[in-house]
Amino acid sequence: MFHLNSALAQRIVDRTMAIIDSNINVMDASGVIIGSGDPARIHELHEGAQIALANGRTVEIDEETAKQLKGVCPGINLTLHFEDQVIGVLGITGDPDQVRSYGELVKMAAEMIVEQANLTQQLQWDKRHRDELTLQLVRQQWQSEQAVHTWAERLGVDLKKPRVAIVIAIPRSEEGGAVPEVLQKVISRLYALERNALVAQLEVDRVVYLRTLQGRPEGEVPAVDLNRWQQLSSAIESQVGCELKMAVGHYLPGLEGLRMSCQSAIETLAYGDKRVPQKRHFAYDQMRLPVLLASLRQGWQADELLLPYRTLAEQDKNGLLRRTLVVYFEQGMESSAAIQILHIHRNTLRYRLDRIAEITAMDLSRMEHLLQLYIGHLLLPFREDNC
Repeated sequence: MFHLNSALAQRIVDRTMAIIDSNINVMDASGVIIGSGDPARIHELHEGAQIALANGRTVEIDEETAKQLKGVCPGINLTLHFEDQVIGVLGITGDPDQVRSYGELVKMAAEMIVEQANLTQQLQWDKRHRDELTLQLVRQQWQSEQAVHTWAERLGVDLKKPRVAIVIAIPRSEEGGAVPEVLQKVISRLYALERNALVAQLEVDRVVYLRTLQGRPEGEVPAVDLNRWQQLSSAIESQVGCELKMAVGHYLPGLEGLRMSCQSAIETLAYGDKRVPQKRHFAYDQMRLPVLLASLRQGWQADELLLPYRTLAEQDKNGLLRRTLVVYFEQGMESSAAIQILHIHRNTLRYRLDRIAEITAMDLSRMEHLLQLYIGHLLLPFREDNC
């Protein structure tokens, strides 16, 4: 059963008294005044309201009758209903003959305020539970798949639809937390993108959105459309009114796939922010290898793996050799293509590659050595002593 509280009762009083020139009292289901244009009357027992509640009808009180009752002034008392239940009483102070004409209109307005408040409360309840559902999905904290599917169905969410995680970084305020108004705008915008959206605040400045992948023929393995992703990212920024860093993860099937999709988005955002900080929108499918290698960032194995490239970085103060090596990798180790990109002579390229081999003690004719240098190039920015 819906219960009137003092905040809602006072909202009814304030809104109705802005329209009519009479004092308004709102009593709860016990007949106690919980909202009034006269603050001194709050918490008083209203006998007129008790009579209205006992009889389930409107009660009019003239001056003579008011003198015989406790805590009552002349006026009319109308029962307030919600979903066919009496939830309280609306009292309008004044001569019954004068206030009777608009009493029902005031009652109707009050009941509309109650319905609106209930709808808002229901939406907030749904949002809180969808937030909690989202967090449990990306953290895999649910006890059983059947239980989480049942919970989702109650919220109108179909977990059988393919979804991919999008992680958004919110700008930080001077105090270190996310800028509150930006955070709220981002979350509101995400909820507006699709019905029953799954959105949650992961951290102080991180939001996750489990985006439904639309328009997939039955049996087709879903994939992220990078063009649509870029359009979505730009649209979110445009409507929020500021630049945001965000990353879309990898689609993986099943409930467990949602957690891994979220993790891939987090890793993609971290790598993109380190490697190309000038960019704002990142996609796992464009950074697949370094994200997959993220677990190699620590430990003695990582130290050994990174040693050749780290040695190169320490001796290549101006970055010329590393730039040459990266272009060489990007061009598939095709010398002619690398020369054109770098605008250098073939002999210059050969000299630089020989110098890289000398510094790193790597044989650039061996794929194993080239691969180790390439992995070092991808992972070195993530090492703690380079962050």
